[in-house]
Amino acid sequence: MPYTQKKRVTYLIGAGGSQGCIDSVGGVRKILMKHLNLPVSQKVQEYISKKSILDPSIEHVANGLANPETNIEHIITFLDESPSVAHRRFATALREIFEETLRQELEAIEDELKEDSFHLYSALLELHSIGEMSELINGILTTNYDVLLESAMLKTYQNNVDFGVHINGNNVAIKEPPRLIKLHGSFGWNDSWPIREFQNNSTLWIPPGIQKDKTRYPYNLLWGMAREILDCDVLRIIGCSLSGTDWDLLSLLYSTRHTHVSNSPYIVEVVDSPIFVNQLRSLYPYLEIRSILDLDWCGVGDAIADTLFSVTIPFSQIDEVQQNELVSGLPSSHNWFRTWLRSAALALDGLPEVSISSDSTPELAKLIE
Repeated sequence: MPYTQKKRVTYLIGAGGSQGCIDSVGGVRKILMKHLNLPVSQKVQEYISKKSILDPSIEHVANGLANPETNIEHIITFLDESPSVAHRRFATALREIFEETLRQELEAIEDELKEDSFHLYSALLELHSIGEMSELINGILTTNYDVLLESAMLKTYQNNVDFGVHINGNNVAIKEPPRLIKLHGSFGWNDSWPIREFQNNSTLWIPPGIQKDKTRYPYNLLWGMAREILDCDVLRIIGCSLSGTDWDLLSLLYSTRHTHVSNSPYIVEVVDSPIFVNQLRSLYPYLEIRSILDLDWCGVGDAIADTLFSVTIPFSQIDEVQQNELVSGLPSSHNWFRTWLRSAALALDGLPEVSISSDSTPELAKLIE
């Protein structure tokens, strides 16, 4: 199938993308916010036990963190906005505890899984390296603090990552990578000038909170670049919940979707459970979100439906109640990132002019073998 014009795809990747990488190789570590509540709460209790004098209201707030439904970002923001000095100090302590907890989990993942920890990201980059692919990567946006995605890029693009800003430690590009914009910074960046990479102290990041301060360098520059990268044909979202704590991001998506060079809104695709996509559609109807089961590219959406549910008619022609019944029958831990990647790889491998092999695209080859 010859392609005459490639669509420009921008990826928006959240913590769910990295969790999908970890889960797909049997990793047991969890890095989503809902998973971090308990270990954060335990560290908070240790913090409290060391304090001889403590505001009683703080202990009440601390106990509430053990609830997996508690939103840490909300709590930090509420405490930050409090007129109480004690509350604001506790917000600072919470941010430090959150960083320590997530950093420990990520270091454990790196030690246990090595390069396997980012193999789905590597497969994604390999997918777009195939000449017959009808899409090209316009850029990648991520809200993640981990370094799994850039590790995949270092491997794929001959030890080079384009962060949009100069970071000491990058090599001169031999193989040009797509631009990777880390909207909230990284635990791999050092808060110094010039910015240094892979340092373990004085981290350069935007901590959790509803209001994320982007007024200073490099974030003022990075968020401006994000606006340019969102001049695309397709925005494909992987593992990003688009929750109420991402208000600035939602605002960016809405404004760029209706004001860019092509004069038509870009398509928004979400690689996740169709049930979750329906929830997003209800929350944000103005984004006109599509599920991966709605995709017509090389029949990927129909191939996914056929593989998972033995459905032989287009999934979009099944009513929403039946769709939900089919999807609900899958385990809650189903890895939609892997499912989409594998289906896309199979669709490409089925073309007469394409051959996915362990020599040229090893991670994709593993998915379809």
